[in-house]
Amino acid sequence: MILLSLVVFDCVRSQRRINTCQGEIKLLMDGRLRWQGQDWTLLRPPWLLKSGMVLRLRAESGRHQHLWLAADSMEEAEWRELRRILLQQPISGQH
Repeated sequence: MILLSLVVFDCVRSQRRINTCQGEIKLLMDGRLRWQGQDWTLLRPPWLLKSGMVLRLRAESGRHQHLWLAADSMEEAEWRELRRILLQQPISGQH
């Protein structure tokens, strides 16, 4: 019973964390992203899969975030265009 309680607690905690990472993301003209009211810089090129991409981001405040962007969260043409643009962006977060 204790193990089941721990599993349920972990599922609830995980779902809350996922819910905090939702929202509209905008690609700005200078290659930065606007998400959750903050401007973010790509630290590395996106890790691309057919089903989505992982963005490694840094906010102006210094906060780091790995963000999963699902391909089925947008139209197919939008997804292709976003992939194309992100792959062409210079990565300003690399040292």
